Amino acid sequence: MTKAEGEMIGACGRCGQGVLAEQMSCQALGKLFHTNCFDCFKCHRTLKNVSFYNVHEEPLCQDCYQDTLDKCAICMKPILQRLIRATGRPFHPECFTCVVCSSNLADIPFTGRHHRGASQSDLLLVDSQNRIHCIDCFQEKFAPRCSVCSKAIVPLPGQKEARRIVALERSFHVECYRCEDCNVLLTDDSQGCYPMDDHIFCRGCNTKRIQKMTAARTTPL
Repeated sequence: MTKAEGEMIGACGRCGQGVLAEQMSCQALGKLFHTNCFDCFKCHRTLKNVSFYNVHEEPLCQDCYQDTLDKCAICMKPILQRLIRATGRPFHPECFTCVVCSSNLADIPFTGRHHRGASQSDLLLVDSQNRIHCIDCFQEKFAPRCSVCSKAIVPLPGQKEARRIVALERSFHVECYRCEDCNVLLTDDSQGCYPMDDHIFCRGCNTKRIQKMTAARTTPL
């Protein structure tokens, strides 16, 4: 049965006034609207014949909908799909990269960051400026360096912590901690470090140097 002209078929969900049978109207979100009243809840742009988004039971145009979304901390564009959150900031997966080498970290688990639909944990490596690093770049930048070979002292494969020796306020790899004269490894149980003038020696080489210095002082002219 068709509605008679002048008959009210309902109340408009926007203006609250009656919608007459002969008036242009539409239904959306379980409500009836005058066609001219069906607009974006935020900017009031008409939604006639355009796509809209349901946000808390209110229609939004595409632009206003995107304004409600998190924006990537790198490119500042809205994140429409998968989101990665780290250090309190949102990222597109493709933007979630190491600040040094640009390798993508989206599928590497971190403590303190999560993405929709996953729960993972590991180590989040950030510098004092909250910039994210891959493990290799972080260690290369911030790990202590051996005073002998000048390379970073980092954990060996399969290890969680690096082994480091500190002597004379300097850092050493275990394998670099050697007598400067005979090259014997000073971590050997039979050896020890006997420093002299900011140099490291084994006991035998230290003794020889002392004897040589003593002999030079006592040799008559």
